[in-house]
Order: sequence, then C-alpha cells, then structure tokens
Amino acid sequence: MKKILIFIFCFSTASNIFCQGKKNLPKSGYKWSFEVNGFASKILKHTKRFQPEIPALTYGFELNASYKTFGNKNWHRAFNYPEIGVSYIQTHFGNEATLGSAYGFAPFVKYYITRSKVVDFHAKLAGGLAYLTQVYDPIKNPINNVIGSRLNTVVQFRIGVDFHLTKEVDLQFGATFMHYSNSSVQAPNLGINIPSGNLGVIYKPKYFEREYIVEQDKTIFQKKNEYTFKFGLGVNQKFARGANYPAYSFALQYGRYFGYANKLLAGAIVSFEQYEYDFLVNRQIDEDKDQTFRAMDWSAYLGYEMMLGRVGLSFIVGAYIHNPTLGNAPIWAKPGITYYFPGFGKQKHKPFLGINMKTHYFTAQYVEMNFGVAF
Repeated sequence: MKKILIFIFCFSTASNIFCQGKKNLPKSGYKWSFEVNGFASKILKHTKRFQPEIPALTYGFELNASYKTFGNKNWHRAFNYPEIGVSYIQTHFGNEATLGSAYGFAPFVKYYITRSKVVDFHAKLAGGLAYLTQVYDPIKNPINNVIGSRLNTVVQFRIGVDFHLTKEVDLQFGATFMHYSNSSVQAPNLGINIPSGNLGVIYKPKYFEREYIVEQDKTIFQKKNEYTFKFGLGVNQKFARGANYPAYSFALQYGRYFGYANKLLAGAIVSFEQYEYDFLVNRQIDEDKDQTFRAMDWSAYLGYEMMLGRVGLSFIVGAYIHNPTLGNAPIWAKPGITYYFPGFGKQKHKPFLGINMKTHYFTAQYVEMNFGVAF
C-alpha cells in the first residue's frame, strides 16, 4: 500500500502543477455526466500470509455520476476544472465461497491532465465504504484471513483516457487500482488489492456551450505558511475476535501553500499504542525501564494536501526516528481526508476534523480520527 500511495502522491503533485495556468481550454458542452465502466483482472497477492487461493479472474463494474466545475471557486481553476461525483462499485472476487463479492459507494474527484476537442487524459481518486459478502469465520470460513468485517473502506485510483466519439458520448479506457480493507478495526485485515484494466462509456446529456472562468479571485485571504497542532485517536484489533486497542498521537505540522489549493507538508509526530504497553506490562518485559516510553514511537514525515474548498485530501509518508518495539516496517504512510471549519480571529485560525489510515507497505495498522487547529 505504501508504494501505491507514494505513486499517487507524486503523480497528483506533478499533474496539479502541470494543470495550473491552462487558459485556452475548449468550451464545455455539458454540466452532468454518467458513466458505465467494466473492469477485469486478478487479485494481487501482496503477502505470503494471504491464504485463500487467488482466483483466475476478478471482475466487476462501476456506475458514475458527476458534476462539472467551471471555475466559480479558486480550487476549481487550480485543479483544471475537475468533476465531482459518486461511484457505485460492484466487485466479484472470483471465489464466491471464500472471498465473495463487494458492493460499495465512493465519492470521487476526477481531474484532467490534458484536454482537447478529440481526447482527454484524466486521473480519478475515490474513497468510500463497501459491504463484503464473505469474511473470516473460525468455523465457516477459516481460510479467509484477509478480511475480518463485512463493512470496509474502498479506495480507487484510476488513470484514463476519454475519446470524444460525439458531443454527447465518450469512450473511456484506463488502468485502475482498488484496495479493500477495514484498517485493522477488526482482524484479520490483510486487505484485498486489485490492479485492473477498465473500459467504459460516458454519456453527457443537455449539450450546451459554456466558457470556463479563468481569472483567480485575488480578494480571498490566503496564507503562504500554516502551522498545525493535531491530536489523533486510533483503534485496532491485533487478533481475530480479540479486544480493540486505542492508539493516541500528537503532531506538529508545517504547511506551505503553492497556489490556492496545493499544500506541501512537513511535520513530527509522537504516538502511543495501548497494546504495546499492555504487552510489555503483562509479559513483564524491561520492568526496570520506562515501559510507557517504550510503547511510544517518534516519526518525521513529508506530504502533500489537495485543498478542495474546505476539504483536504492528504498523503503523507513518514519514517520512525524512535521505535523501541521494532515491530513495524521503518516507513509508514497515511492517506486521509480533513474538513476545515471557517476560520476565526484576525489570522483566520481554522479548527478541523479528519480521518486517516496508517499503513506499513500493504498492511493497514489502524484507522485514526484526528482534530486540531491550523494557524
């Protein structure tokens, strides 16, 4: 999972920089669009602990409805006038008895890398919830050690090309990566990863001509530098049918805006895991040392945040500076979504609420709620 997230981060950053400053766009001929898309592939066996037999074919389809932006807000222009919508995603893993199927809904943002009268090149990022029909059960389904709960998150990233067949119809094809997991809220949780090819048709009704707004609103208050205090509360389950353990974190973060909707991040974070502390105490390990300190880890991280109005989509990658238990990989990643409330005071300090998932490579450690203030 970490390598995929790093790729998404690098691709998103580069494409957003490329998209800025596009002035000679063709007129838009639609406001709403509807897409039917099919995909087929094979599950990626990302760890040797993955016990179920990998089916020869995993397939499914998605239905998308999206709304076109025309530049009424600065972030529309910063991201080259993206589309905002929701996807219904249905996946059949190919082994109905063990892995079953998934049915999910995921809001998405589709933004364009290049556009012309003939073809558009786009990237789509979606995240939501999915219901899985088959999960781990010690008696009925013991071999399924990849998913422990019926309700899971689904994350999708797609790079695609839209060919304009007519004014109302596009032929779309691309490459997609999907990830299903419950972020270790309920064990087991190795997760299911599906890289695939996809083919679809896009319908854009009510053809009309509309110009894009290209001028930025320079009256909007915009900081260049931002400082953040962030608190987090996570939860995870180490063993199937076991207890849920809390994890606490505190972070200091610096953000640097470039443009109205792009932010580079750097920070330091300290975390405390209750499971690690209980393990040390119950096993009477290093009783002569500070066991609370040994259950803590310290990290530094870098990242990027896409600001879609008050909503921020962030991707950060960190490295442990202090990790006494040595139970995890040295590098971790956190994708997340944050909602920023209206600013208060002369400097427009912004309180926020968010949720993110901490992962080590392809394995999620826990899901975390966070809150704080950005100065």
